[in-house]
Formats: sequence, C-alpha cells, structure tokens
Amino acid sequence: MMKKKSSNKLLITGVVGTIIAALCCFTPILVIALGLVGLSAMVGYLDIVLLPALFVFTGMTLYALSKHKKDCCDKRDTPLQCLTPNNDSKQKICCSTWPEARGHKNTICPVNDKKGQSVDSETLRHIIKEEKRSKIKASGYYFCKAPDCDMVYFHPESGQTFEKADLNVRVGLKETEDPVWACYCFDISKKMIIEEIESTGQSASGDRIRQEVAAKNCACEIKNPSGRCCLGEVLAAEKEAQQNLQKVL
Repeated sequence: MMKKKSSNKLLITGVVGTIIAALCCFTPILVIALGLVGLSAMVGYLDIVLLPALFVFTGMTLYALSKHKKDCCDKRDTPLQCLTPNNDSKQKICCSTWPEARGHKNTICPVNDKKGQSVDSETLRHIIKEEKRSKIKASGYYFCKAPDCDMVYFHPESGQTFEKADLNVRVGLKETEDPVWACYCFDISKKMIIEEIESTGQSASGDRIRQEVAAKNCACEIKNPSGRCCLGEVLAAEKEAQQNLQKVL
C-alpha cells in the first residue's frame, strides 16, 4: 500500500511540476509576476532555471507512469480486480500478460499454431482434474483460445499440455452442444441468454454480473478456464443473440 501511495505521489508531483514549468516557460505569467514584485532583473535567468526544471518534471512523470504499471503487475492483480466498471464491451487488465508468464517467447499452441493467452497456475489448480493436479508447475502456462482445438493449456518451457478431457469443467468457447457456458461463477449458459432474449427481448445477465462483481461474489480467476472475467463472454453472447433475433424478425 505504501509503495502504491509513493508511486501516486511521485506521479502527481511530476504532472503538476510539468504543467507549472511549461506555463512559466511558454507564457508571460512568471515575467509579469516578477515585474509586479520588483524582481524584473531576474527575468534573464529564467531560461536557465525553467528549461531544466521542465525536463526534470517531465522525466519524473514518465518514470512514475512506468513504475505505476510495474507495481500493478508485481501485485499479481487478477482480472476481477482490474475489471473496468461500467464498461459495456471489455474488461481492462492492468498488465498485458500475467507476471509469471514473462520470459517465455514461444506462446504458440503446439496443435493449431495459434498464439495462446497467459494464464495463472492457480487457475489450473482449480480447473484440472484432481488426479492430474500434482503435475501442475509453478508458472508459465498458456490458454489456447481456438474453438476447434482440444488443447486447453500448454507449457512452452516443458512441453506439458492439458486437453479438454483433463478438465473438470466444460470450456464454453470450445463447445457446440449444451451446456455452453458463458459465465462459470453463476452457471449462465448461452442457451439461457438466447431463451431470455427470445422471451423478453433483452438479457439481464450482463447487469447481474456487474452487480455480483461489485459485491465481490465472483471468482472467475479460478472458475473460468481462461482465468479471465466472464463478463466479456456474456456480453458477446447477448450481442450475438440480439443480432440473431433481429435476423429472424
């Protein structure tokens, strides 16, 4: 917590300092102020002081921004913790990949040659069948997002893989027959969303999940095979169902 406050304080100082230095450099504010207090003789020295100050505060701002992102990654924030409130289409992740996945250059699924998505080992410990959990490594796993591939997790460094048959849940995006899960925390399937929209013209699933997230009742990082928040999948399913309904009408 102290590290986060320090990072925020540094960022605020850098931004405020940059704005003030820029105003003094590129506007006559400081010149007028010095004239009013009888210090006009100091105007000739302003460039010597202000330009270095501008560079210092700009550098401080850039450093604080990079440090802020690093702190976010180091905390191992989960997708739920980084969920952007009131976003109708996407959830925002602090870091582009999970921290433990850094350093692995080969992120390609060995079966379909498509890029995988980094996933925390904690997700696997809850998703993989109990008899195979002892084989799970500390880090370095990737989730295969290809719908037509039976591969679910792969570990580039060791070559270890886990397929659909190794999981104790169905992977919604890899299934075509019911139940095709859109939300794993509250057992919402695509069929349920379609039936709700056909019956009422809309779906309340997205709003329900937002409320559950706010109440901290979700556990997508250990229930969703991808380790990510289910909201994006639910919203996509709602949109697809609405479009299909429009085509029928």
